[in-house]
Amino acid sequence: MKTRRMNRNRFFSIVRIATACTLILAAVISAAVIVAGGGLGTEALVSVGSPPSPPWQNVQLEPALAVDAAHPNVLAAGANDVIDLEAWNAGDDTIGDFTTGVGISGVYFSFDSGHTWIQPTYTGYSARFGINNSCLGVPGPDPGCTPDPAGPIGTVPWYYENGLSSFGDPAVAFGPRPDANGNFSWANGSRLYYASQARSARCNSTAACSSIVPLSCSITRNWRGPVVSSVCADTLPS
Repeated sequence: MKTRRMNRNRFFSIVRIATACTLILAAVISAAVIVAGGGLGTEALVSVGSPPSPPWQNVQLEPALAVDAAHPNVLAAGANDVIDLEAWNAGDDTIGDFTTGVGISGVYFSFDSGHTWIQPTYTGYSARFGINNSCLGVPGPDPGCTPDPAGPIGTVPWYYENGLSSFGDPAVAFGPRPDANGNFSWANGSRLYYASQARSARCNSTAACSSIVPLSCSITRNWRGPVVSSVCADTLPS
């Protein structure tokens, strides 16, 4: 009993010493990182175009981030962003649902290594305001949302024009641009590739009804149209 107790105390003494050394080492490493990096990093708001209210329109989730290897100060991010959906006050106030035809694949850019961000505003099928602000609604009964086919969107463009609506879960990556012969090289400049789920612009179900749709844009943010890479049932318009 006595011997076992002494060994146990000695064991915990060794553990305490090892733990103290680990904590000291971690503190030294942290201090070295701070000195090398010039201080702790600062936070930056990415979804700068999204309003603080109302719900749905102030919600983002499932972000993705990419850094341009040829221009490390250039970053791009994607996220599920419902900035362009109708507000919950539109129509039936007890239901918060997706607006048929409106996309939710947000995109954001930084040109100073992430210190500041922009969320471009494009033109497309939008319920951010709707015709005569109908998509904002009012508390209580109202006629409901009538989306604007040429309204402001904070999501990737050209889906609705191709019979689709973007449906989030984005993946983003930078790569070299091809030349006129289809040869890829960083000397041709950089291109952002953005992959997202999508569904038919007529699809009003939140279940299934999706496909993977990659898009790409040059560093000047001139977007190419969507290209469908995989399809599941009831995805595309017939």
